[in-house]
Amino acid sequence: MKKLKIMLLVVLALGLCSAILAADAKASLASSGLKPYKTGFKGLPQFPQISGAAGYRDPVYSENFNSTTFPPTGWVRYDLDGGGNQWSRATNQSHSSPSSASHAGGTIIATAQQGLLVSPLLTIPETGLAGFSFWKYTTSPNNMLAGGHLVLITDDPTHNDWYILWEETSPSASWTQTQVSLAGLNGIGVYFGFLYECGGFFTSKDTWFIDDVELFTMPSYELSMDVSPEDSGTTFPILGTLDVPQNSTVNVAASPGFGYTWSHWDGDVANGSLARTSVLMNGEEPHGKLRALQHGQPLCAGPIRR
Repeated sequence: MKKLKIMLLVVLALGLCSAILAADAKASLASSGLKPYKTGFKGLPQFPQISGAAGYRDPVYSENFNSTTFPPTGWVRYDLDGGGNQWSRATNQSHSSPSSASHAGGTIIATAQQGLLVSPLLTIPETGLAGFSFWKYTTSPNNMLAGGHLVLITDDPTHNDWYILWEETSPSASWTQTQVSLAGLNGIGVYFGFLYECGGFFTSKDTWFIDDVELFTMPSYELSMDVSPEDSGTTFPILGTLDVPQNSTVNVAASPGFGYTWSHWDGDVANGSLARTSVLMNGEEPHGKLRALQHGQPLCAGPIRR
């Protein structure tokens, strides 16, 4: 039986719904901060390649599972437990009619299920802030196995090195959209995998539906985080610059270092006197700064600017 093994787990939180990854000079999954979800796939077929268009387009790639062909062209499904149910086309639930993709757990006496539905190779655009979105629905959400709904990502065509992009924490018996930032991964080709797992004998089980999958780009602004004096403290997001979606609200926080005390933010933040506050990236020039006091002597902080 093929078995996926979790090494480390991370849930990314974003201003949309998940987290913003800091960009590296050279984009790669290995340096993205995502945690690995190792697998032992061997002898799997190579997927047909579908590359996203360069530059801005929304969406770059989409799949609504409406074709009667399943998996859709370029997609592959794996029945990792070797029996029972697997990913299939469903017409009893869909976000966009007439159908979606689903994996059922089965009856209470069914064996444990584990299935993976994998996208074609998709190229994240070279420029712009990219994201990955999908709609999801869960029957009997209270029966979801912890860690049983995951979205994985890999740039390895042999599928030996997967990373956890997203984990379900709030299953719902209504259609809800999840959007995950791919900031810092521009220009690389990746596969997305929807992993379903459920318990075995005498375990109540759920069914997971997904629909309207998109790889997209969106307008963004650059936010720069800084402190002054140098090395006087830390910030969240971390010091440096990052792209954030236009019109999004970004939570920011500052922590003074040893010998310093918090003073204030200087700039267009919600509350400049609070070390934990937020900034609305609405096209204006948000300027913030951390002012620290050391030994009673005020030291003026440099700006945090977009």
